[in-house]
Amino acid sequence: MMIFLCRMHIHAILARVSLADEQNDRPESNVAPARGAMDHTLVSLLLVGSSLLSAVCFPNIDAIFGLLGGTTAVVISFVAPAVFWEAFVGQMYPATHYKRLFCKVLFGFSAVVAGLS
Repeated sequence: MMIFLCRMHIHAILARVSLADEQNDRPESNVAPARGAMDHTLVSLLLVGSSLLSAVCFPNIDAIFGLLGGTTAVVISFVAPAVFWEAFVGQMYPATHYKRLFCKVLFGFSAVVAGLS
């Protein structure tokens, strides 16, 4: 289990969000607020609890690999091209252009398929 790595990234995301909320032009405001022991304990409990719950729900590793493989295949095949096109090329077209609308429909459809798989 990589609880330490997950917890470190979750704390970094939480610190980035709190810094973005308090962003202003004063130089002393660019210091991340200290995280308390309660936040550390809560994140650790959530990570360990979710690991335990997934181990109880899926005792066979084949089911987990099938679920991950099905979801990853949908993301690589449908979601990633739509997101890349929208990010790199989509700004050249107006919001109501058929290519941008098709990209959004494809993203929505793939989100539904990924949710069902």
